[in-house]
Amino acid sequence: MKAEPRFRILENLHMADNSMVADVTKLKRRDRNREAAYKSRKKHTERADTLHQEFEKLEKDNAALRKEIEYLQQETTRWSLVLKKHEATCLLGSPDIVAVLLHDSDPLWSPQETQPVSNF
Repeated sequence: MKAEPRFRILENLHMADNSMVADVTKLKRRDRNREAAYKSRKKHTERADTLHQEFEKLEKDNAALRKEIEYLQQETTRWSLVLKKHEATCLLGSPDIVAVLLHDSDPLWSPQETQPVSNF
């Protein structure tokens, strides 16, 4: 009979030991999981911060480009008006002006000289 209680005590110690090992294993797994979750949240937060900074930079660049587009459109309008005013008073718009200008610069010029010369 004495062997039986010792066997039970050893069995109980073995079960207690297994239970403690399981508890320690569970705690280690929980710690690893907690650390992995922390790293994952940190990585996601850093990624979100990076994306937000990139977004702000792109918004700033976009605003600068829109401002430049507006300026260039104003310049186009201004130069179009300058050209329109010039065309109204420009003598070069007339086909006869070429003959007049050439005639004034070369007294020997004749209208036949303005014909294109063929190289063929």
